[in-house]
Amino acid sequence: MPAKTSKPKDQRTRMARVEAHAVAARHPGEEAAIARFAQLDDVAAQIRLAREIVETRSAELTRAYSNVISVTVGFKSRQTGQGQAALHDEVCIVFVVKRKWSAGQSDAAQSLPRHLLAYGDVDGRRELLAVPTDVQPAKWFLGGVARGRTAVDVLNPHSSGVGTVTCGVTLVGAPGASSRLLLSALHVLSPVARINEVAPGAGLPFSEVGGGAVGASAPWGGRLSPAGLSFDAQLASATNDAWLGQAFVGISLSKTLPYAKTESQFNALVKTHRFQILAPANHPRHPVPRGSMLSQFDAFIGSELPLEYLVLMNGSVATLDIRHRDLVRLRVLADCPAPEAGDSGSAVVAWNPDGSATLVGMFIASPDDPAQARMAYVLPAWHLFNVLEWDRLPGGTTEMRPRLE
Repeated sequence: MPAKTSKPKDQRTRMARVEAHAVAARHPGEEAAIARFAQLDDVAAQIRLAREIVETRSAELTRAYSNVISVTVGFKSRQTGQGQAALHDEVCIVFVVKRKWSAGQSDAAQSLPRHLLAYGDVDGRRELLAVPTDVQPAKWFLGGVARGRTAVDVLNPHSSGVGTVTCGVTLVGAPGASSRLLLSALHVLSPVARINEVAPGAGLPFSEVGGGAVGASAPWGGRLSPAGLSFDAQLASATNDAWLGQAFVGISLSKTLPYAKTESQFNALVKTHRFQILAPANHPRHPVPRGSMLSQFDAFIGSELPLEYLVLMNGSVATLDIRHRDLVRLRVLADCPAPEAGDSGSAVVAWNPDGSATLVGMFIASPDDPAQARMAYVLPAWHLFNVLEWDRLPGGTTEMRPRLE
């Protein structure tokens, strides 16, 4: 007799059993991998492994879980008894979700994993490691608005913009470049920037808030583009030596680590250091300088999560989503003032035991929502001083360095 063929129903049942087993299965070495990751002394190594997982798997994880809109790396966050979010210095992979499930909700197929596994190097050996995950609501990540109103006042035909000078810049390999170059955000030096144009506000004069003319924006910078990736940085030229001599008084860069040249150098700082956003003393809304704006690392932000910028497009002013290759998000401590309109361009530094500073980035945005106002978005130093990130620099430039003198 010929063999009987399986009925479609039988096949569906078999496939369902296989799928259910696959969903419920745990790697036999998971518990050891969890302990192995927790025992790593090197926070930078933990972040590096988590970043590698996100880089290779974020798209598939976002597709796999309908509640997830993005996957990134950060510190775990827990709600206090007062309903506020408190960071814990525990590196994790963050699932950014549309909504957090309430107690009792359950969907085995859509339950997010508590750990993600990957092989990494431990004492020269390849070992299985389990990176913990955290679930955080999308409202914590959306609505960042580019800031642009503080220490220097930039005059523009469309709008006046007030912003902060980050630091001085030295260009290597460009003999004709000015020795008095300054760095700030493009949206500060080119207020309401025309989209897709490199440093569109080149030549705009700016003055010290409450004082006289001190410089002009330069034609060297990045661009803001609604399609693709943007780079919110621009150079300017100082024209007032007296002001330049006082702009960064009291701050000296470390001789051994003047700025975070690589992400690894930044990662090595995140657990042992708090970061200060150096808001200027002459903010127009604060006749008395604010207290220290200290913050701690919160998360990395990739190109999938945009910031909102006021730009000029087709002759009209519009608010557009602008995406960056890589940003660092800091969370300002609860007993410190929150960033506000006017702080864009502020240097972000880590203080060293000898009193010197390491520049880790430039503050460019924070949310308008008062509940999320302590989230500070920072363009990292390893991008700011990478000549390949800039759309235009003086001919021959091979290296950029920050300076504070």
